[in-house]
Amino acid sequence: MNSGGLTVTGRAICVGTTCTTCTDGVDCGNEYEGGDGITLECADANALPANDGGPNTDMDIACVCDGKTNCEWQSEDFKGPIEEDCMCVTDTKCPITYVSLK
Repeated sequence: MNSGGLTVTGRAICVGTTCTTCTDGVDCGNEYEGGDGITLECADANALPANDGGPNTDMDIACVCDGKTNCEWQSEDFKGPIEEDCMCVTDTKCPITYVSLK
């Protein structure tokens, strides 16, 4: 897969993976700590966000901490791994040709 790249469009405050838009310096939590959220969109207009056909706007990832394990980024918006090259897909062809599968 090729990375379509991501653009940060805002911040969010999250409870679990449910996020609400916030304003830096006003009502956002500490960056990269539990409850922090980032609002993203795919930077490449031709990229398809990995969100089951949803729009390329207002997609949040949340920093989720349970107090027992390391914090991790999770999302209700993105399907699959929270890794940049998996969140905005630009491939338009299958990587394996039909002939190689015979």
